[in-house]
Amino acid sequence: GTPPYLRRGTIFSFFVTASGTLPMTFSAVGLPAWASINAVTGEITGTPSGAVAVTNVDITATNLYGFDTKTLVISIGVVPVINSALTAGGSVGTPFSYTITCSVGTAPITYGATGLPAWASLNTSTGVISGTPTGAGGVVNIGISATNAFGVDNDTLVLTVSAIASMASVNILNGVPRRHIFIGSKMY
Repeated sequence: GTPPYLRRGTIFSFFVTASGTLPMTFSAVGLPAWASINAVTGEITGTPSGAVAVTNVDITATNLYGFDTKTLVISIGVVPVINSALTAGGSVGTPFSYTITCSVGTAPITYGATGLPAWASLNTSTGVISGTPTGAGGVVNIGISATNAFGVDNDTLVLTVSAIASMASVNILNGVPRRHIFIGSKMY
């Protein structure tokens, strides 16, 4: 079978499968130091450690009538960890941009966002959320994620959008603002 991608520090177990006359034994050449194979069951186990790596391992199944060898590719990587600020601010009518960033993670990383306002869009390759806020402003909770072959990290961005200040009409006489009070049909 095909093994999953491995995460550093997470216990790994993979069973080699083979068909043929029993009894059968299994062996491996090129296993990383952290891994071992059970010669009877064909299970490869261990806890990946060390640097991110891709290792080719030659696995052999042997019985009374011969043997067969196949190459198993073991890929070790790191799950992304989001480290961008989890708060951001913008203003209605002013272009907004925010970038989801990760402190670690094996490439390629794909970015995601849920609950984006209608005016915003996400570039899933770069992690940039952008657009020009519209409407009355307010606070929006946006689910953000970073995903690679080894796993996913999720977090919440709290986006506060400020509304544009607006004034009711003001009557100015000789440079002095005047308020008008209407009582019935008379202005005071």
